[in-house]
Amino acid sequence: MATNPSIVDFLNKQGKSSSFASRAKLAAQYGIANYTGAADQNTKLLGILSGQQSTDSPKYSSADASSVSQPSSTYNPDLTINKVTTSVTTRQLSDGTVERLDPITGRRIALYSSPQEESAAIKKEVAAQEAERDARKLPPAPTPMPTSMSLDPTPQQTGDSGQTLLTVLEQFIQGLQGSGLMLNPNVQITPEKILEFTQQASQEINPYFADQLKIHTDQFQREMGLAPQQYERSLRDIGSSAAEQGMALSGRRQEKERLLTEGTQFQAGTQARQFAQQFGTSNLPTAPTLNAPDRQLPLYTLSDNVYKGLTGTEQFNERAAIKSRTSELESAFRQGQAVPTPRTISL
Repeated sequence: MATNPSIVDFLNKQGKSSSFASRAKLAAQYGIANYTGAADQNTKLLGILSGQQSTDSPKYSSADASSVSQPSSTYNPDLTINKVTTSVTTRQLSDGTVERLDPITGRRIALYSSPQEESAAIKKEVAAQEAERDARKLPPAPTPMPTSMSLDPTPQQTGDSGQTLLTVLEQFIQGLQGSGLMLNPNVQITPEKILEFTQQASQEINPYFADQLKIHTDQFQREMGLAPQQYERSLRDIGSSAAEQGMALSGRRQEKERLLTEGTQFQAGTQARQFAQQFGTSNLPTAPTLNAPDRQLPLYTLSDNVYKGLTGTEQFNERAAIKSRTSELESAFRQGQAVPTPRTISL
């Protein structure tokens, strides 16, 4: 009985690397965004590479894929985290209020009395998005043939992982029986073997995400290093202007310095929040020091109520990719243990 090859088998037959990093680059080239190694993504990529489905030429090279966000043809709520908080622009006004603007039209869509109220609103939005994501139940894809046995790594199924595993195993065994095969009863997958698969998947996938973290961390630290320098230059300009006007110690000068300090901290804090939402607070670099006129202040601070222990979108994608690749390795191992079913013919 003919079966469709997996993407791993196809690439191996072509003499190409079938590692996760190689498949992620191919997926980005052909417009498959947010590649995690899921079964539907692998099927689509296999169809593109084998000429079974048409697609436009890739608009970006693999070098551009890490910095250009391409639209996805399939909406996946589990990969859309903190969407509201990262798609708007905010700024602090002179009276201390915080204004939220639409990034396209520039119109005001919300006004907060303070940065603390804005943080509370962000926390509420994040919680609402997580609740909506958890409420969406994605049914497992049918598996008529045991060519790939993949566990869906989405968080709404991990709460009942035992039942999920049992369902997938039943589908796998039924597919074998339909092909005239059965599992070899003398071979079992031990916990040590599962750990071996997980370690192999991590070795394949971790370097890709580690490189992305390194690139974005370097860019973030450069921007944070320039902010205090620009702040000190602006302070000197305010002092020079006040001295020329004979207001070196005036309240007006102090007010300008206060607004400059708050504006610099708010802008740096916005960049820090975006970094934490993407890569998690555990990877957020330590805030540089801001030399204010009367004291030293941190360049940015994040609310512990919202950001303490926050898991970023890239961290979630990395974990999902490792689970998917582990499932692929286990499926390949099980497939190798299948033996012909003995048949009895009665005359």
